[in-house]
Amino acid sequence: MKKYILLSILTILLVPNLATADQVKTIEIKGVIGDYAPEARMYEVNGKMYEFEEDIAIQSQAGEILTFADLKGGMRIKIIGEKIPGLAGKEKIKYTNIIVMNKKVKSSGHKGL
Repeated sequence: MKKYILLSILTILLVPNLATADQVKTIEIKGVIGDYAPEARMYEVNGKMYEFEEDIAIQSQAGEILTFADLKGGMRIKIIGEKIPGLAGKEKIKYTNIIVMNKKVKSSGHKGL
């Protein structure tokens, strides 16, 4: 009998977590960086200000790892995040990746044929 009570309690605790996992939605924001403050991790993209966590992954389209110091005004970027349900029905957005679009890869000096 104690086994079933413990199993029931664990099931009740896990069910709400499974429900919220289904409610997480991935979002993508594409745009051009305008004003920016890399030391504060704040960037204007298409007229809207975004503040990013210190641990967000930043990379080029080719997969080259970048930092906030590499992000400049005029660069085309894609921001990837997740909408997570919050308290009182409010959604919270957690930004997970910044991808710099069409960043030129450093040339090896070889011009080809």
